[in-house]
Amino acid sequence: MDKNFYNQASAAKLGWDPSWFGEKYFDDKLVRAIKKWQRLRELAADGLCGPMTFRRRWTEKQAQVEEPEPEAAPVEEEEAPVVEEEVHESVPPTMSVGSTTMTGNTGPGDMLDLLDWTISNGDVLSMHVDEEASSLVIEIDATDDGELFVGLNADYIGSDDGTFFILVDNQEHEDYEQAGMDLYIDLPAGAETVEIFGSYIIS
Repeated sequence: MDKNFYNQASAAKLGWDPSWFGEKYFDDKLVRAIKKWQRLRELAADGLCGPMTFRRRWTEKQAQVEEPEPEAAPVEEEEAPVVEEEVHESVPPTMSVGSTTMTGNTGPGDMLDLLDWTISNGDVLSMHVDEEASSLVIEIDATDDGELFVGLNADYIGSDDGTFFILVDNQEHEDYEQAGMDLYIDLPAGAETVEIFGSYIIS
């Protein structure tokens, strides 16, 4: 991936510029600056300003805005760009993961209602675990470039060393950020399958 091109496209879409990271141009110096900023905040240091990095940096910038003096004119707060997302909040499971009434052909069942997830510019069609591969398989319909957030739960899938391996359409995928058990995965338009590999599955 051309990281300079990605950052330039991301800036045009989300509304940021190199000065947010102390640089002037979309070049290798900017990539290194973003990596340093990400490491200090315990994000995946890939040098890419994706949606999660943008949101964290935007929040910091807002926190740095000084409060106006009592007699000064009110300062209008900048609104964060709205990214259209399908939002799903998990609900307490009403049956065990291994229930035969749940759907899913290769794992203990449908995980759509057991995990927190959101997707922008697309839809999640199904989500189930594959016990043999120790993975979570997510079928999606990505209508445009976007992001998939999945909040993993150690009650169902986990990793001994805290890291996960990701495939998108059966290809190794490194364009993601991890914060604990939360994964923020950049998706290309047309993507159909995301598979997240851990160390174990609990059924």
